[in-house]
Amino acid sequence: MPDLPSYFYRSVDKVNISLDEEAKIRGDIEFRLSGDLAVGIRNKTDEPGVKNMLLSSVFNEIISGIQIDNPEMSGEKDPESDLVMKTGFSGGNLARKESGGMLSISATVEPLELTKNYQLKEKREFALFDNMPQRTETEVVITLPDGFSVASLPAPLDIKSKYIDYSIAFDTADNKLTIHRKFEKFLLDIQPEEYPEFVKICQKIDQFEKKRLTFLK
Repeated sequence: MPDLPSYFYRSVDKVNISLDEEAKIRGDIEFRLSGDLAVGIRNKTDEPGVKNMLLSSVFNEIISGIQIDNPEMSGEKDPESDLVMKTGFSGGNLARKESGGMLSISATVEPLELTKNYQLKEKREFALFDNMPQRTETEVVITLPDGFSVASLPAPLDIKSKYIDYSIAFDTADNKLTIHRKFEKFLLDIQPEEYPEFVKICQKIDQFEKKRLTFLK
């Protein structure tokens, strides 16, 4: 793993979701952020109205279509975080009701969408350079409706490369499912001949994150 002196963006995200039999959800999110991006956000939210506008934008970018409930933002002085964002939420497009009374939910609450964000294509004429390393650790706890249990889960995925480290795994206990995901993007200086390998890794991650977890009563 490359030695990274600092991160442009690092976060530890915790998401709790309660799912009902109609696939409606309620929950709460906490993002603990650090790095240059977090400091920049914190320093630009002093103007009235800017903070709530920014929070709503951030949370809806993460989970499409959710209703935000009492968003909060605060600076932190401990070495682990420069900024904390919290909110309750409901709605969104994560879960849906399937045939036969089955419920399903996205395999990840925060899709990385690497293919889209890097505008990936078959090949490049010039190098791809990204000098903003980032790391995200996400824990999502899903509480199932009474009488429901996990029907299917994908096998865990673990990818290590000189560009990206990625892992996702699932734990079940009683009526809860916990999703653990880690994503780390290093400093990127990808030459045209290396580019297809990077594309393949990103596509593998994106394809996995389109999978759905299913629950049955």
